[in-house]
Amino acid sequence: NMADFADELLKTAADQKGPKRGKKKVKSRAIVVLEQSGSGGSSSPGGVSSSQGGAPMGSPVVRQPPPKRQREEEIVIDFEAFKKPFLLPRVFSDEGFLEKHSPMVADVERFIVLDMGQAARQDQLVQDIADVMRLLETTLVLNDEQGSSTRDLEKLKAQNEKLEAEVLKLDGEAIDLRGK
Repeated sequence: NMADFADELLKTAADQKGPKRGKKKVKSRAIVVLEQSGSGGSSSPGGVSSSQGGAPMGSPVVRQPPPKRQREEEIVIDFEAFKKPFLLPRVFSDEGFLEKHSPMVADVERFIVLDMGQAARQDQLVQDIADVMRLLETTLVLNDEQGSSTRDLEKLKAQNEKLEAEVLKLDGEAIDLRGK
């Protein structure tokens, strides 16, 4: 159902937009150990701590973690604007529905599309087309499965009718045998 699909998209995006709860900033083990070792030893360029005499001090060998990658800047989308006009009509079977309620693009979506660069817009369009193709493939598979389910149901109905006829026949024979 397209309405369920749209609701699921909105929920997914809201989950990504919302603050992450339960995650706290935790120092890495390497940083904690380096802070604890203090000035007692000299630090080699590799991040290995050892005492002046060459014998290991009480702290373990620690390697510096690799540098962190910078996150790409995420585009913030105001999903509250999507709730006002429903972008895809809920009922397609209503004759003349699209004439009465023409499809529209929300102002937020219009701003996002116009704000994109040409390369980003092309990438987004390719991704959207791939998503539509996956949706069509899923629809074809489900329709084929429904057709096969309908055929299976017809076979089962025919088999059920045969079994009901056999039950009636056996009931008649059982009555005849009791009567004798």
